[in-house]
Amino acid sequence: MRFVETHLTKDRLFHKPHKWFLAFLLSPIHFLELHYKNKYHLNFQHAKKLFVFDMGLLLSVVMLLAATIFWFTYNPTITNLIFLSINTSSPDTKIISGDYLTYTITYQNKSDIKIVSPSLTTNLPSGFVIETTEPKESFNPMERKFTLVDLSPEQHGQAVISGWFYGTPGVENKITAILEYTQEGRTNKEIKSTPLFQFQRGSVLKTEINAPEKLIATGSTPIKITLTNNGKRTLNNITLPLALPAGLSLVGLKTDKEKIENKRWQIDELKPNEIVNLSAELKTNLSEQTKAAALKLTPSIEVNGAKIAQNTVEKNFLVLHPRISVQSYWTNESEKTQPGQTVELNLSLANNGDIDLNNLEITVPIQSEIINTAKLTKLNTGNYKDKIFTINSRHNAGLLMLAKNQTKDLTIKIPILESPADGADLILKLNPELKANLNELTGAAYQTKISAPEIKIGTQLDLTGEVRYFTADGDQLGRGPLPPEAGKETKYWALLKITNTTSKVTNLILTGKLPEYVAWTNKSSVSHGSSVNFNEKTKIISWSLNSLAPQQTVGIYFELALTPTAEQVGTAPIILQNIKLEATDDFIKEKTSHTLQDLDTSLTHDLIGREKGVKIK
Repeated sequence: MRFVETHLTKDRLFHKPHKWFLAFLLSPIHFLELHYKNKYHLNFQHAKKLFVFDMGLLLSVVMLLAATIFWFTYNPTITNLIFLSINTSSPDTKIISGDYLTYTITYQNKSDIKIVSPSLTTNLPSGFVIETTEPKESFNPMERKFTLVDLSPEQHGQAVISGWFYGTPGVENKITAILEYTQEGRTNKEIKSTPLFQFQRGSVLKTEINAPEKLIATGSTPIKITLTNNGKRTLNNITLPLALPAGLSLVGLKTDKEKIENKRWQIDELKPNEIVNLSAELKTNLSEQTKAAALKLTPSIEVNGAKIAQNTVEKNFLVLHPRISVQSYWTNESEKTQPGQTVELNLSLANNGDIDLNNLEITVPIQSEIINTAKLTKLNTGNYKDKIFTINSRHNAGLLMLAKNQTKDLTIKIPILESPADGADLILKLNPELKANLNELTGAAYQTKISAPEIKIGTQLDLTGEVRYFTADGDQLGRGPLPPEAGKETKYWALLKITNTTSKVTNLILTGKLPEYVAWTNKSSVSHGSSVNFNEKTKIISWSLNSLAPQQTVGIYFELALTPTAEQVGTAPIILQNIKLEATDDFIKEKTSHTLQDLDTSLTHDLIGREKGVKIK
């Protein structure tokens, strides 16, 4: 169109803007005219029909696109005209778990359409304990829903919920108010919702860990855990897990309330302002490379049937590494000893750690079946109680302090029982334990175990003997006059007994000699071993046995004939002398020998014979 070409110019815009604007409105027709001339005219046989068809098709696409956009953007609801808000009675930054909060939900119909059958639902966290609602009569506590009256245009209202809010501090809580309604004259329900996000900055349940700032890598430190209810409402079913990281453990737990099960401190209820305590020893077993350790405890409470974690309290420790190296050895490097002897355990203590130690204490578990405990306390300065021998700074001033890089020596004398009563092949095993306090840590204790070399304890052969004329039951053994008479023969029985204790012995040989005035009657009896032999030339009797088991006894009995001389009148002469027992201890591979005092006719254990007389007439 010539009109468009003439007036749709920059000059016409400033001088004849009304004609420029009209030309602008007609420009699409002008564009179509030019498009027809360039693309269709003289190019196609039915150019005009084809042009009209193409333009119609283009117009259909445009209309379809417009209808699609309208379909997806058209909103028949009035949610944008419904006002809904939720507010809390406390600023967000001041909320802590266990606070009493009030939520006010305000709603208003700003549309020109009445809404009917409205209801207001509140999605509160599981830890919210509802105490009061307004309006109370329209609230369903099971569904946490208010049933509202119809709202005319511009009509408004509000609902209020108050209660105790328990949550996990630092975790976002979403509170949602949902308004459901129907437009008057329609059946489809519409929903309007609004959220409120809150963070709790703490908890009414306060947890404290009272412990030193420093720990020792291996040892124990006193610790106290305190729970306090700073709220205005009783807390129920409090649980505090006590499972600690590797290298840390709690021992000796004591609490002034409730119970500890499966490494959990369970408290049924904690009233407002009530305080409960748990005391224990924090036992550490950390590596040499550990320089710091952390203890984290997270209590939880039960609200509305759900466990809700509260504030996590963390205690960080600097780890110290006290260390005492101990060398233990027996004097003369003994590996075996005999009953009745005393051995000396030498301890060399060296402080190789990074802290001074004081008030050292050494406790030695005592094998009372091997060690003479009465003699132990006489030979050493210490205290024996309940099979434990203790030496500390009260007994030995040298144990008062062991500074860094300092070395001290200590000797403990261990007396062995004369005749250990029970057991077989006894071995002395001492495993002392050393404890010490740390200068920088009040109440903390370092401890380490000491392993002493083992010592084999030999057996004790007990040799006893007596001379009898009568048995203990009154049966007569001897023959001849009693009391003996000079020049007349009186026969007695010598009763010798060998008792073994704790180890097998081999190659037993028992010997004794008869005086010139005593004769061998060739009557004898033994419970084990060979018969008693007598050498007429040397007047020596002998008996032997290949082996004798632990705790076994052997009896050797034989008859002797005494013919006293006139010079022996008024005496009780010896009838068996030089009594000696020799054997080999099979456990410690050493020979052992025992002697017995000469036996005479005084009949020390024969009361009946003594009454008749023992001295020669």
